Amino acid sequence: MKRTTMKDKANIAEQREYLVDAGSAPMDLGEFKELEDAKAFLEENLFSVQSHQVATRKMLEAERMDLRDTYNDLIEVELQKRRERYARALRDLERAKSAAKLAGELVGETLAEVYSLVEELKRGTKQETLDPESTFRVPFDGHHCYYTYADGRLRLAHRHQFDPDDQKELFDHIDENEQFLVKNFDVVFKEMEATEGG
Repeated sequence: MKRTTMKDKANIAEQREYLVDAGSAPMDLGEFKELEDAKAFLEENLFSVQSHQVATRKMLEAERMDLRDTYNDLIEVELQKRRERYARALRDLERAKSAAKLAGELVGETLAEVYSLVEELKRGTKQETLDPESTFRVPFDGHHCYYTYADGRLRLAHRHQFDPDDQKELFDHIDENEQFLVKNFDVVFKEMEATEGG
């Protein structure tokens, strides 16, 4: 099977796509040439805190290629070697029961690893530990919204609801953030929807 080359990967221009329930938060806060530009934008317009967070995103094609290469190598090379070793050990079972057992376990481990990689490829998602230097927690609409600087943009990568203590502590900042985001990004959050509907 043809192995993926570095040239193949270099020809794939992809952007990260985070799998997140955005609610009423913007999925993207704009494009910035450098991380410093994104930081300056946040400092000027929104209260945010650099944060550590793990987010789920779609797997990049280069990562899918790496996974395919890995499990193909396991199937074509390692699994065959270990099956041959297992067969030899079975022939010498009386002399080498412990070696046969170990070889069988290695075959099982290899198959489990192959199945695991295939399942990961089917899911098509990847857990990414976001860089705390370029990830910012923005309180908005009862949630912490984690924006990370990725592919030249501040992208919403993760979102979860406030604890009650957070709501009290961040009350002033939440109001400021909501005013800015409603004015500049045409968002409508829950309280506004209830007011407009009533």
